[in-house]
Amino acid sequence: MYTINRRRFLTLSIKGLVILKVAPSSLFAANVNNVESNGIASKVVQLEGDNCIKLINKSFDKFGGLNKFINKGDVITIKPNMSFAKEPIYAANTNPAVVAEMVKICFEKGAKKVYVVDNTLTDSRMAYQLSGIAKAAATNGAEVVFPLNRYFEEVDIKGNFLKKWQVFRFFLEADKIINIPVAKHHGSAYLSCAMKNWLGAVGGARNRFHQSLHQSIYELASFFKPTLNVVDCTRVLLRNGPSGGSLRDVKALNKILISTDQVAVDFVAANLLNFNISKIQYLALGHRNKLGTMFKNDIEIVKING
Repeated sequence: MYTINRRRFLTLSIKGLVILKVAPSSLFAANVNNVESNGIASKVVQLEGDNCIKLINKSFDKFGGLNKFINKGDVITIKPNMSFAKEPIYAANTNPAVVAEMVKICFEKGAKKVYVVDNTLTDSRMAYQLSGIAKAAATNGAEVVFPLNRYFEEVDIKGNFLKKWQVFRFFLEADKIINIPVAKHHGSAYLSCAMKNWLGAVGGARNRFHQSLHQSIYELASFFKPTLNVVDCTRVLLRNGPSGGSLRDVKALNKILISTDQVAVDFVAANLLNFNISKIQYLALGHRNKLGTMFKNDIEIVKING
């Protein structure tokens, strides 16, 4: 297995669709107040403040305790966004401190092994290093896995657009999956967050997703079904995503969102970023097909300050 533990990281050198129609705009109308309930009620815990990362462990009390998500002996796969060879300050990738904290929590709860993986859009060695995630995760004991071809298996996504596809096998073999995206602007999908993050969990000809991007995002989010979504909103990229590159496009929010509902947490994140919900068509698909809810009266937001 080609992985990075702490020792290996410190010595590693860097080498140089049937396409369904999306939900009609009338689902949103002029504003989200017109979205109807789909019968799903969800909770989103919103951590706020300069010390919000240290509040992650405390947030699980709002869901009935951490043992609802992580148990002794679990093999856990964590999916951050570390797709770009950019330093954390640019908010193109998940804050490494958020990933490191979640790795630590998993081991404290008795996890047997924690993998941290992403199929990057840029050179994986450069992205893994410059994002800071590989070092942060490995320092806390995680195995950081490069997206090598031998780690992908063809499986049936069972979508209307996506059929058989190459999936990172660490997601197939894990007892629990934790989704840790960064909330940011995306040039094509508009919002990159929890649902969009699964495009880095697969291989194959990913450029095909753009033939029906929102449908692809919805179908992958339906396939992976994470145990937990921990959305990094400590620093967010408001424009020129997904890679960014200018600090003028970055805003410090000092927030983290936690939920079991990918649709609800993306909806809340989009509102934090002041994004136009009607542009995020995959949210409509998720809501309409009961993957989660974007009906604001069915979303309980619990705030914890620190």
